Amino acid sequence: MPIDIIILGSGDSVGTPKLACRCETCELARKKEIPFSRLRFGILLVHYLNSDRSDTTNILLDTGPDLRFQLLRAGIEDIDAIFWTHMHYDHMVGFGDFYRNRGVIDVISTEETLNFIKNFRFKVNVNQIPLEPYIQVNYRNLKVTPFFVLHKSALTKPLGFLIEDETRKKIAITGDTGFDIPEESLKLIQDASPDVLITDMFTDADTERFKEVHMALSEAIRFAQISNAKETYLMHMSHRCRPHDELEKYLESYEHIHVAYDTQKISL
Repeated sequence: MPIDIIILGSGDSVGTPKLACRCETCELARKKEIPFSRLRFGILLVHYLNSDRSDTTNILLDTGPDLRFQLLRAGIEDIDAIFWTHMHYDHMVGFGDFYRNRGVIDVISTEETLNFIKNFRFKVNVNQIPLEPYIQVNYRNLKVTPFFVLHKSALTKPLGFLIEDETRKKIAITGDTGFDIPEESLKLIQDASPDVLITDMFTDADTERFKEVHMALSEAIRFAQISNAKETYLMHMSHRCRPHDELEKYLESYEHIHVAYDTQKISL
């Protein structure tokens, strides 16, 4: 059955525009909003369980601080599951928005990450599903394989996810990562030849400063090229990047690499 990938937030931990910043990227974001503005990281997978699309599974990838607004903007009221990549403020703190949620939410990640978030004592009804990296699990007709990435500032060991539906369509989502992910993870992605790869691109300037936590544009392009992905979307972008239209123009020569933006829908 089909899957829609909805980009809830394509930005980094401070979003674009950044508070009190008057750089060109932030000023254009204030003036023009989407696609120039970026809320904090968030992805929604809508998996349709029948042909008339009346029955769905709604899965969140991370729960950033803008989550309530993102879900209202997307017209989504019910979430079945949350897959967490790692514990950082901009990827988990929005979980508290499920306070007084009507039902039980499946929360899915490594045992380390699940235990970490338990310490925050959010009053949310959950069913914990621990994962082991590189071990495939089935979740509501989806095959999910977690894999390690490179994000050395993370509070828990960071994951990406390879997700396959009943029709063998495949989505790879790295979450926050530097270029040099473990060989086993890269091979998993390459062997899958995902239909869609969603990956990190924090800055468009080459710099050593972020090498072990994020990718620069040149690294993200190289990662897309070696991943065997049919289409790649870049996100987790900071205000350090040039404005959205300039990024799009730069990527015109890379036919299958795109700049993600808030509210974007990618259908498989």
